[in-house]
Amino acid sequence: MLLIKCKDCGKTIPAGYQQDRESFEATNFTEQLEKCPNCGNVKPYFKVNYFFKES
Repeated sequence: MLLIKCKDCGKTIPAGYQQDRESFEATNFTEQLEKCPNCGNVKPYFKVNYFFKES
């Protein structure tokens, strides 16, 4: 599962943008807007902000 850490409340949340690790590594995007379900804030996130939950 692809995750981000909210820039405002600090909670780790599932990203709205989901794909497998291999596809993600090959993807080149500049920014993605994400809304935190905990605090409701919308912020731009960049590829470096995303990470995968380790099984």
